[in-house]
Amino acid sequence: MKFLAACLATLAFSTGAAFAQSDPPLSLAAAVNEAVDHNADVSAAMREVDVVRARRTQVALAPLQLQPSVSVTPDVPGGLGLLATAGATVSQQWLPVGNLRAATTQADFGLAAARFAVDATQRDVALQTAAAYFVLAGAQATIDIARENVGASNAFVRSATLRARAGAIGNFEVLRATVELRRVQTDLLRALAAQASARIALNTLLGRPPEVATTVIDPSLDPATIARSQTLDAAPFAPSAALDMADDAAQAIDPQRRELAAERSAQTARADASRTLARPALTVGVGFQGTRASRTGAMFVAPVLATSITLSLLDHGTIVGAAREAEAARAVLDARIVGRSREVRAHVATALADVRSGLRRSQYASHSRKAADDVLRIALYGFRMGALGSLDVLNAKTAAATARGDERQAACDVAAARARLDILLGVPLSS
Repeated sequence: MKFLAACLATLAFSTGAAFAQSDPPLSLAAAVNEAVDHNADVSAAMREVDVVRARRTQVALAPLQLQPSVSVTPDVPGGLGLLATAGATVSQQWLPVGNLRAATTQADFGLAAARFAVDATQRDVALQTAAAYFVLAGAQATIDIARENVGASNAFVRSATLRARAGAIGNFEVLRATVELRRVQTDLLRALAAQASARIALNTLLGRPPEVATTVIDPSLDPATIARSQTLDAAPFAPSAALDMADDAAQAIDPQRRELAAERSAQTARADASRTLARPALTVGVGFQGTRASRTGAMFVAPVLATSITLSLLDHGTIVGAAREAEAARAVLDARIVGRSREVRAHVATALADVRSGLRRSQYASHSRKAADDVLRIALYGFRMGALGSLDVLNAKTAAATARGDERQAACDVAAARARLDILLGVPLSS
């Protein structure tokens, strides 16, 4: 039993050490690239491109056909006896005029749509990764502040205990400091739980095991992120003009909208290809035919040139129905393109609004942090002069730390909104 307990203790220690060990903080660009590389939906979309590409190679003329024939027939009474005929013809069917061109166009647009689907999937993964990235960044900031509050509360509990033993204060002050310590310890536990959930969510997107101790760069401490987040707020145009400019850029590169447009063009070509089926189709064959008479043994060989034209006389709804189906599908895609355009504008407008409101909240949080720091300095001075108690200083310390946490969380929110806007506009992520 002692050996088993020792083994379990060693395993627990090694597991804890492995979990605590982490690589350098992950940048947003690196996180997005890693998520795209390991995402199953992106891989499936890429395989779909291979499927459509293989389907594109099938758009061609019908296979060249070899038609051998052998027959034995009796000649007229008193004639040449049995006539043995053997021949071979190579024939090629030519599709109706315009059918191959329309089918090729349809396949080309289908391939383009599949490629745009890959881009759309990658963009969605990037948006999800950016959101999870900054949720973890905010959780990390919250933990830092919570640990700072726990450290300060522990120090004041020890100080209050010593002063109570010396008779300088009553036990009630010790109890109040202990209650405050329990409160900030609870905040730390909640922050640790939030960090664990955020880390699991990001690791899942990155294709990493959930237990990997992934960390990210704090945007409030990254000068490049701060500068990029503030560029939009300093832009010299009005918000409506900014929205129009950003919307035009996002609409032009939106992969989902481009995918729908390619599918619409493919349906137009499909309707054209369906209509060509009502046109004549030509088949040309070249070969030879030989005949041998059993009575005389004579052999006759002659070349063969055969042509045939196939014409649809009565359409029972196949041709017209296919064309109408393609036209109806095109109308559906028209409506979806309009809806997608509205969605893109809404996403861009939301990102712009979040950046601006986040910057305002960040400025407000900065002012609040400065005010909390001033209160803390006054509380420390009052404590040294004997005018304020230790709990007053503890409350001031907690308020100052909370204000710093609010400032860092606001920076995370601004960076998250700016990253979302950059992804929508196709701007490369630099951090």
